[in-house]
Amino acid sequence: MDGIHDLGGMQGFPPVDPHDDVVGYHDDWEGLVHGAFTGTLGSGVHNLDEFRHAIERMDPEHYLTAAYYDRWLVGVSTLAVEKGVISPAELRERTAAMADGEATVTERRDPTLVDDLIDGVVDAYAAWEDDREPAFEPGDKVRVRHMHPDGHTRCPGYVRNARGTIVEYRGTHTLPDAHAHGGDEAEPVYNVAFDLSALWDADGESDGDSQSDGAGDTIRVELWESYLEDVDG
Repeated sequence: MDGIHDLGGMQGFPPVDPHDDVVGYHDDWEGLVHGAFTGTLGSGVHNLDEFRHAIERMDPEHYLTAAYYDRWLVGVSTLAVEKGVISPAELRERTAAMADGEATVTERRDPTLVDDLIDGVVDAYAAWEDDREPAFEPGDKVRVRHMHPDGHTRCPGYVRNARGTIVEYRGTHTLPDAHAHGGDEAEPVYNVAFDLSALWDADGESDGDSQSDGAGDTIRVELWESYLEDVDG
C-alpha cells in the first residue's frame, strides 16, 4: 500500500548514516518484543507479509515517532487481536496490569517449544518456488507499472513508472501482495537495474518516465513479475 512507511526517495528526510549502530537492542523490552514476534510467527498466528502490512497500517504520525521495536509491538498486537488470539478488552487489561506492576506470567515448561518455533520461523521465511516460466530474461527493457495498490506490496514507490533493464532472474517466489491477504500465489522475481537519472532529475524530483542512456550510477531492485511490463511490447 502507499503510505509513510515507503520512505525510499522521499524528499524531506536526511540521508541514512551507513555507520549508524542499529545492531542489537537498546533496552530489554526490545528483545521481549522480538521474542513475541518470533512466537507468533513461528506458531503460525500470522505470516511475514501480514506482519509487514500490519505495521504499514499504523497512523502516519505514530509511525514516524515510534521506535523500531515500537512498530513491531504494534504489528504483533494488531495481528494477535485480528487473529483472535486475544480480545481488545483483554489486551487493554493486560497492558494496564503491566503498567501498574501487577502483571503475572504463567509458568510453562515445554522442552519441544523452542525447536517447534524455530521450524515454524524457517517455514515462514521460506519462499515458494515452482517451475513457472519467466516472461523476461536478462537484457530485456521493462517499465515498472504505474500502480497505487490499496493492500500490501513490495514494489517501492520511487521505481513505479520507471524504465529499467532485467539483470538477473531470481526464481519463482511467494507474491507478498497476495500473501499478506490470505493468498498463496507465486511469481518470478527479477533483479532490475535503473539508472538514477531514470528515477530523479538533477533537482532530485521524481521523474519515473524519463529514458536513461545507461550512463552514470545505477540502483538495482528486486521486483516481482506482475510489477513489470515489456517496454518494447
